Amino acid sequence: MPLKALCDENVPGAVVAALQQWAFDVRRVTPSTPDDEIAALARREARVIVTLDSDFANVLAYPPAELCGIVRVKIDPPFFSVVIPALKRVFNAFPTPNDLRGKLIIAEAATFRVWEPPLSSP
Repeated sequence: MPLKALCDENVPGAVVAALQQWAFDVRRVTPSTPDDEIAALARREARVIVTLDSDFANVLAYPPAELCGIVRVKIDPPFFSVVIPALKRVFNAFPTPNDLRGKLIIAEAATFRVWEPPLSSP
């Protein structure tokens, strides 16, 4: 099953095209779509959110456990020549929807960090 991505409006078109070339099922939100609606659409369609928006890194507002994953690109300026290899590293490490489910991944130019919900205590 191909990975399904929901790209925020701030994701450069060249990045969207790269995801499509990697055989992802990519959908891009309409400009000015509120973040809450983006999260709801991602839940409904079982899509990983790909964004440059730091709001999606707020795990209280957008709990990764309720989503199929969030990939927050933290590269400024977001030159596609830097963003595309950064996302390639992330998706090589997490190639399936199950690998990404419930995670917040912060993609940086040379590395990435993963936030997962803490395990519940017995």
